[in-house]
Amino acid sequence: MKRTLLLPMVAALAAASTPALADHQSGNLRDFTAADLCPPSVYVTVDDEDDDDFAADLEKDLVGALTKAGIRTGNSKTCLADLTVSIDAYTDDDEKLTYATKINLDLDLADPTTLTLGTRRLRVSYITLWDSTAYGTFNDTDEFYDQLADNLQEDLAGFIADWKTAHR
Repeated sequence: MKRTLLLPMVAALAAASTPALADHQSGNLRDFTAADLCPPSVYVTVDDEDDDDFAADLEKDLVGALTKAGIRTGNSKTCLADLTVSIDAYTDDDEKLTYATKINLDLDLADPTTLTLGTRRLRVSYITLWDSTAYGTFNDTDEFYDQLADNLQEDLAGFIADWKTAHR
């Protein structure tokens, strides 16, 4: 999402003290196996700069959390569902760091497929199976780096719970 679109939305949500918004679709996970679940990919941008090192650390943390929960991921070359975490943060006029975290489980189909809805047939090539979005503000960059990993673990707990519910 372009920063020009994200910033006003995040600022408005943070000002409204909305700590998290989430939409869970555990039923969408039912027919997928662990082999279908791709290892997590994390993307972190702070003030328009990619932070690949922090993203790599968060990826390791997420793999650890999934493993601890008994959820193994598939081979990155043969898996079907991309588990992606995107974190976008910026320093506002008050020197606070406002952020948005988005966790998605998506199917990015190589070839479009047909989806039947009632009597309609739709061709699709990208489907979101599960997502969660959180917004917040930290007092400064140090607090962001210190606490974001814990916040992300809490956000991932929703996915883990839905995965386990779908695979009882």
